[in-house]
Amino acid sequence: NAKETGKIQKALKSFNRGMSANFTSRNIEFALTNTIRDLHMAIALSGIEEGIGYAANLAKNAVVAQRTLASHIFGSGTKGKYQEYLKEFLENGGQTGFVHVRNIEGYKKDIKKLERAINKKDMFAIPRWILNEIQKVNQMAELISRFATYITSREAGRTAIRSAVDSKNITLNFDQKGTGELGASLFQNNILFFNPAVQALYRSNQARLKKPIRFWSVMGGHVASGSVIPVLTFLTMALVAGDDDDELKEYQDAYWNTSTWIRRNNLMMWIPGTKSFVTIPLGQELRWAYAIGEIGFTKAMGKDAYGKSAVAEIAGAVTA
Repeated sequence: NAKETGKIQKALKSFNRGMSANFTSRNIEFALTNTIRDLHMAIALSGIEEGIGYAANLAKNAVVAQRTLASHIFGSGTKGKYQEYLKEFLENGGQTGFVHVRNIEGYKKDIKKLERAINKKDMFAIPRWILNEIQKVNQMAELISRFATYITSREAGRTAIRSAVDSKNITLNFDQKGTGELGASLFQNNILFFNPAVQALYRSNQARLKKPIRFWSVMGGHVASGSVIPVLTFLTMALVAGDDDDELKEYQDAYWNTSTWIRRNNLMMWIPGTKSFVTIPLGQELRWAYAIGEIGFTKAMGKDAYGKSAVAEIAGAVTA
């Protein structure tokens, strides 16, 4: 009946929120990968919509944004121009979701609370404290690209309110959930990261409609990179291996043995003389273009059949 169905949906929603938190705010690795993806998206989309000068300034401001946020979230209480910008940023709603900024006294209270819990032999005290600190790191990571955008817009002469709007919408605006119509609420409750996936497509299309020539130029660059980077990687492998064909095969096999999802959603930088790669995650709005290039390279190298649907392969490459 409807009552039981409602309970099931509520339970599924709660479970998915918990799983999402485990993959994101409770995962220390997510802080680094999320920062890289967000900055990639922010720089590329701002380059399309605002121009290369704005994008270059945003990239430069990411460093000072990170320092300012770390100072504020972890409570060192430093003062200056960028702390004033951060105050404006928070007051005008530039962040998405809930942000709780602590001062040094608040941080000291957290430590004292932890000490009291340890003295009471609370076995979960330290794990809770560690989890809380991980969540703070992820909170900072989520805000770096947004606050860098805010600084860039303010330095470009825009008002605080306009700059806050720029920062909120530079990548994905998590304050927007949609109406839930046409079955959307069902997908949101039952599919992890459904809302970000839909927003990524919408945000990418916004940039396309606003500046179509720049958009397709940037996408074309990503497609080319998806083929050129593996080609350069294989040429470097050949130079390092020299005349040793067995060594060259081992290096190349290390690339092909990496899953297609990883190859098509990350820049894979080979560590010369090893079978290892440094993977740099790509922004959600842009990785499909890079995937097209990598798919072309894979087919050209005879590692995949030409008869397979390219659309299906692209969809599979960027899903999740």
